[in-house]
Amino acid sequence: MSFETTVCKYCNSPRTFNFLEDVYPLFAFPLDKKVKAGLKKSLASFVTNLKYFYCYDCGFVFSNISGDENKIIGQIYSQHYNYISPLLTGIASSEADDFVEITRPYFKNVSQVLEIGCFDGYVLKKLKDEGINVLGIEPGGNAACIARGAGIDVINSFFPAGEIGTRKFDVVFSRHVIEHVDNVYDFLSGQLKLTDTGTIIFETPSLDWFILNDLSEAFHPQHQILLGHKFILRLLRDLSIPGVSLLEREHRTVCVAALRPSEMFCTLDQAMGNILNTSSQVERKLASFQRNIKEKKDILTGLLSKHISNGDSIAVWGGGSFTGNLLAQVEELRKVEYIIDSDPRKCGMEFLHSDVDIFSPDVLKDKGINVLIIFSQFADEIVSRLSELNLNKTIKTIYRTFPVIEVITN
Repeated sequence: MSFETTVCKYCNSPRTFNFLEDVYPLFAFPLDKKVKAGLKKSLASFVTNLKYFYCYDCGFVFSNISGDENKIIGQIYSQHYNYISPLLTGIASSEADDFVEITRPYFKNVSQVLEIGCFDGYVLKKLKDEGINVLGIEPGGNAACIARGAGIDVINSFFPAGEIGTRKFDVVFSRHVIEHVDNVYDFLSGQLKLTDTGTIIFETPSLDWFILNDLSEAFHPQHQILLGHKFILRLLRDLSIPGVSLLEREHRTVCVAALRPSEMFCTLDQAMGNILNTSSQVERKLASFQRNIKEKKDILTGLLSKHISNGDSIAVWGGGSFTGNLLAQVEELRKVEYIIDSDPRKCGMEFLHSDVDIFSPDVLKDKGINVLIIFSQFADEIVSRLSELNLNKTIKTIYRTFPVIEVITN
């Protein structure tokens, strides 16, 4: 096998392979129209040619996003990130609830907990309600305000934050933050300084699962890196962390790193023995990944073309990154008439690369929509919502696209 000359950003090995390349937007979420107009004037381009590389030596996956692009992305996201708030809406809470449930054993008999990137404080509020002292760090101003409104103590800053001072914590955790950082070693070593004998937990998209299932939803400019089991264990070994528990939840990996041994953790050598077969499968799949992703997009393009030719009224449910990224890659998707989202704050917004307004689910009741396509990792919640609204009986054809493209009704 031949290898690209790009050097691994973690271990400096030249044995890397460019396994994915496509056009992606720099910002994949909808925006207020005035903000959108301002960004279009200030940005030379709002899309980028994104590449991802895999290192065969350490298992690290990293993108080609430049420092200047990363700075632009960081600025836009810190000001305009509008992910749905489970605390305010009660929607999109299933993954957070699952995280609390599967990590519950690691929060027993602890008193001080820090969450890095706490967003609206949903998980911290659950832990606080159980009598745990909690602190959050959140760079997004709007999200930090929501958390504070729920009684959560939040530092509005990026990590590391000087306001922490000399405080120590029994557990330091983060959810879907580590894949956004440019130096993963420093990110975790900074957390080690905040706990002497405690636990560090991070949740991140499961690289292994996405590769093995030929899915590209975890790949976009905001994710500078992605972590598979092989690299996670290499990283923990470099940090001299003795124990680990890897909890797989399909498209999510929850890594619990132990600073002291216990029966809940295995050694890194034991963990490595457990994942060798999976890592080998992942590396074998890399050569066909780009082709398989294209074939899936061709299927989506074919579905859209068929319904457009039939004169069907088409709507997409999903005002997040799944839709935002595909809008830059699938021309037929830009011809849909309605984009729907559960978050009322997004109504009237638009994606940078689309002129279709975001609507509430109410639009499905009276616009004669007969084809609905769901682009979301919360597809199960959306399907339940459709049933509650009795829309699953009035819309002729409903597709879900994650983790597979399938017809729900026909």
